[in-house]
Amino acid sequence: MHRAYGDRSGSARDRFWSFALVTLEEESARRLADVLIEKVSHHGVAKVEWKLITGNQEGEAYMHAAIALIDYLLSDDNEVPMRIDVISWDRHDSRHAFRGRDDNANTGYMVYKLFMHVGKQWRHWAWDMILDRGEVFDRNRLVEVINNTYAEKRDRTQRVLLPTAEQQYLINHHEEKDCDAEPLLWIADLFAGMYRWNRARPHIAMHLSELIHNQLNVFEDDRVDLSRSDEQRTKVLDCLLSCCKKRAISIDCTKKNCLWTKNNSHRINFWPYEPQGDYDRAPEKSRESRSAH
Repeated sequence: MHRAYGDRSGSARDRFWSFALVTLEEESARRLADVLIEKVSHHGVAKVEWKLITGNQEGEAYMHAAIALIDYLLSDDNEVPMRIDVISWDRHDSRHAFRGRDDNANTGYMVYKLFMHVGKQWRHWAWDMILDRGEVFDRNRLVEVINNTYAEKRDRTQRVLLPTAEQQYLINHHEEKDCDAEPLLWIADLFAGMYRWNRARPHIAMHLSELIHNQLNVFEDDRVDLSRSDEQRTKVLDCLLSCCKKRAISIDCTKKNCLWTKNNSHRINFWPYEPQGDYDRAPEKSRESRSAH
């Protein structure tokens, strides 16, 4: 059995939203959770969330805890096979910029797209799904669509890559949990928040990537003016980009004006969703829903 842990970042006032899925085997999840709890406790905090890296003294403790988690996840010490996939979308682009857009249904669609990619990377078809409590999209509908999509593809194509009758694809169990109590959701929250922040401030990542390439220090370069919270968050991003470079995970910061993993089979995958054509349009609220507001 495999597990997918998911969390969204974005509010009504934000242009960019993102959603992260952390995926791994069930037994591995239990072992890794214990390690994550131990890692953050060394920094005097009980959890990690992106919003808690605020620039003050308390935010600095969360920053160090976040760096410790990323450093461990991408180190040789972590022997757990896992993926972290993050999708982000621009609510001002051609797919989303219209009145009556249903952001909740659209989030469900984006999670569906992301999960389809993740499932193909693992080639494993039995899953549990754990989402951060408070997600507003229809979780039951999402699970129904995922399962039906794979069943249709299996019946139509009979490709080896997809499930066979003996290897039935199924989300066996899905639930919501409080992020505070689930260490794997800390990782989903961290990466979803980081990606939304990056989309809103692309110049920081682009400049940071250049300095890392030239083995320079962004905090000694006066061309980037950082707030205290951005400075702490940039240190977390610096850790991620440096660790990915050591692991030959190629993350581009310039071509798409944000973090983008060139090879989406890599275990750290940033996906800036782009409209696929005029037909690609976000879901629209029903008349009943609009009249209620």
